[in-house]
Amino acid sequence: MSSTTASPAPQSIPSLPQLLAPLNQTLTPLLKMGLANPLLFTGGATVLEVPGRKTGELRSVPLTCYLAGGIMIIGTVRCHSQWIKNLAAADTAQVWLWGQRLQAAKLHVGDHVACLQLTGRN
Repeated sequence: MSSTTASPAPQSIPSLPQLLAPLNQTLTPLLKMGLANPLLFTGGATVLEVPGRKTGELRSVPLTCYLAGGIMIIGTVRCHSQWIKNLAAADTAQVWLWGQRLQAAKLHVGDHVACLQLTGRN
């Protein structure tokens, strides 16, 4: 008589967004307070706030950035990020720097990076 053992169900591998969600939830408040924000001419991290293109609901996402004067280049290491599509569709955007929310005008939105002109406090 042969004995058959059931093999355990394969576990699915989490997607990159699923893996990053807890990290983003932890980093966002710290970045809004100014932790890891760039100095005047350096790289660092920021939080971009932009309305969702379908819902209009405000979305916050931590991103890497480079700041040169009032120009900010923001980007991500992920492909197919929703924030870039939301930014391309949005009329307005805000970024968090040094504990303050700043208005930003879009200068260029590419596939993985965007260039913003910081226009003032919100």
